[in-house]
Amino acid sequence: MHPPHIITVLQKWALVTKEKIASLLDHDPTLPRYWSEHPRDKAFRANGNALSSNFTGFSICHDAPIYHENTGDRVFIIKACNSSATLSIEATATFMFVTLE
Repeated sequence: MHPPHIITVLQKWALVTKEKIASLLDHDPTLPRYWSEHPRDKAFRANGNALSSNFTGFSICHDAPIYHENTGDRVFIIKACNSSATLSIEATATFMFVTLE
């Protein structure tokens, strides 16, 4: 989970309302919507896999090794974010937090 003060700042000043590529155990409950790549998390209000939906609006995105073990997955996530933003007619910003091992 991201530090609470960072989430608070992003919600207040960057209008973030979504969390992409989170999991049940580490999503921030102050964000009303989150996406998980784990189908079991749908039982806990998670939307489906973030990569199967467009990145629109203002969101934060995890890219930690616990989700994606190799660099190729991380590059794919970044390309998916960029592609969604480019194709969207809605204002879009994704704040990606990259964790290195």
